[in-house]
Amino acid sequence: MNHEDGNKGFKGLGKLAANQPPPTPPVAGPTPPQTPTPPPTPASPPTPASGGGVQWTPPPTPSGGGSGCLKVGLIIVGILLLGLVLLVVVGRTFAPAKPETAYDYTAPDADPAAVDPAVAAAAAAELERQAAESARLQACRDEAGTQPESGEVLARTLDEGGHTLRINAGDRDGLIKLRQDGRTALSFYVRANETAAVTDIPDGTYQVMFAGGSDFSRGCGEFTTAMSVSADPDPVVFELTHEGDSSYYAIMEYTLTRQVGGNFEPEAVDPALFRD
Repeated sequence: MNHEDGNKGFKGLGKLAANQPPPTPPVAGPTPPQTPTPPPTPASPPTPASGGGVQWTPPPTPSGGGSGCLKVGLIIVGILLLGLVLLVVVGRTFAPAKPETAYDYTAPDADPAAVDPAVAAAAAAELERQAAESARLQACRDEAGTQPESGEVLARTLDEGGHTLRINAGDRDGLIKLRQDGRTALSFYVRANETAAVTDIPDGTYQVMFAGGSDFSRGCGEFTTAMSVSADPDPVVFELTHEGDSSYYAIMEYTLTRQVGGNFEPEAVDPALFRD
């Protein structure tokens, strides 16, 4: 007998309980005859009586009890939810209003006695100065005129001479002044990155000043935008030098760009001292 026939031989056996004798197999004998059960007779419509017919209604089909319970449960849940919503609405309607937080601030009254008169006067004077300076610059811009050429003399009170002053400009236009006794004796213009020279300066001792900026005004003789002023800290002396039978005029040259090994360091000057 192969493995499959062995498995088939155990089909239908049950497991024995512990310490129990095996069941007694039934004794074979004649099988009593079985009486067949008649099939259920379907309901038939009633026989109509004489004089009229009776409408036949088929018997109701029984429904499962589970679906009815589910419907009842859903109705109860809906009623509970509706009640909860009504409670929330009623609670918000009749709840006491929450008091709003009010903020009030009253600025302290200024005490005139607490203001230092000197500070107030200085502030007023500074405001007045700024207003006057703004008006002055606007008037200068209105009288700007055309840009001067390099070497153009804009003001002069000097006599004729033979000394030379040469200026090599940097990256901004410049206005050069020779001043004596706090007044301008000579002024001339030099454009950015160009060279200008005045060759007829007489003997004398001068202060050399340099102004740089943009938007030059001929009417005011200064720059109206970003003007800065510097000066040679040492006076410049122009005088005739004699050697034997020869005489020599002085030549002074300034290069207004920083260089390695330069021998000149200008000092900053208040622009008000540059004006006449």
